[in-house]
Amino acid sequence: MKLSFSFFTKPFSVSVSSSKGRCAVSVRFLQHRSVQPAEPWKEKLQAVVAYQETESDCPRVVIIEDEEPKPFLEKLVSTTCSLLESKNSPIPALVAAELLTNLAHAGFQGAAVTISADGNRLTVSDHGPGIEDKEKALLFGYYGKAPERYSPLLRGAGTGLPVVNHLVTSAGGRITISDNLGGGTVVTVDMSTGV
Repeated sequence: MKLSFSFFTKPFSVSVSSSKGRCAVSVRFLQHRSVQPAEPWKEKLQAVVAYQETESDCPRVVIIEDEEPKPFLEKLVSTTCSLLESKNSPIPALVAAELLTNLAHAGFQGAAVTISADGNRLTVSDHGPGIEDKEKALLFGYYGKAPERYSPLLRGAGTGLPVVNHLVTSAGGRITISDNLGGGTVVTVDMSTGV
């Protein structure tokens, strides 16, 4: 299977092949290709949602796209929550919705979601400005400023990550916040410890 699309700043293609129970994924940046939005003044928002049906399967990838922030976020939340539900995941839909909404702080730059085969682990990452004080980000009242275009999607009260932290740890799970390679943030919710 071969996919070609524009994501991040350059178009690239992804090839996924399976042979003798092994998966191979290769990414190749495409040179001399220009992807222009239908209306150049509108930025197309994109996110990748990757998941596996079983541990031995190659990851399946869903690309979420829209030019408007609200329908884009609604599609991203709906797709992610549907996949978690199909896996009987112990991760609450509110946790997923809060983490995905927080991608607005990064302007949805490089938004990627991964769901483990058993549904016990959800990772949400971006290539935005990152979170400087990760421990403080889990406390109520701490919040970063989103780009103006995305601010209507946020409450701006600094409750997203603290609510996620409370829900996850109350259920015996764990949340980790780390820096993404090349900038940005990776938030991982792992419920396998509480199951």
